[in-house]
Amino acid sequence: LPGSIEVVWKTDLPSRGSVSWLDGQEWKRIEAPGRSTRHVVVIRDLQPDTVYQYRIHAPNNSVLASSSFRTAPSPGTDRRVHVDFMGDTRRSRKDVIKEMSQILEKDAPELLVHLGDFADRFGKPAEYDREFFRPFKNVLQSTPLYGVLGNHDATWRTGFADAFPAYVPDKKGRKAWYSFEYGPIHVTVLDTSSDFAKGSPQNKWLD
Repeated sequence: LPGSIEVVWKTDLPSRGSVSWLDGQEWKRIEAPGRSTRHVVVIRDLQPDTVYQYRIHAPNNSVLASSSFRTAPSPGTDRRVHVDFMGDTRRSRKDVIKEMSQILEKDAPELLVHLGDFADRFGKPAEYDREFFRPFKNVLQSTPLYGVLGNHDATWRTGFADAFPAYVPDKKGRKAWYSFEYGPIHVTVLDTSSDFAKGSPQNKWLD
């Protein structure tokens, strides 16, 4: 949503946590709901196109991580937006992943879109951590990320569903295809593993 950002982090054991951010000269804070190993905090009412410093706190108030993020520009703005696309990071050699991470850090995109196939083998959450989140942590902690359900992610959904629950189809009608606005651009994500023939739900949605 415009004027908001979602901060997500994981812990080894179920616990509570919170996020603080610097709004002008004032540090504000919000608690993550409940005890969990996957923590989600949505910060709202932020100014567009603005850099904010933030910190992630453990229950004892110690700082687990600190970085900054930039909010999306206002819709309709005429300035250029720097977006990087990447994909198929599964089974990549360590030297290749390291080089990709360095390129992204140097490129410093405002928005990152992963086109699918984050990890492979059994698709467990630990593999997503090892093959994607940890190697790219420096850019991920300061760059908004959107994920796309790849064919390997769709085959083994446990890790993908743990990392990106909003993009996993469910019985309530949620689909893997979606779209979003980021400043002056509109991004449409299609699910090539689902029917796209004329008259199909995905085709009708796109029309």
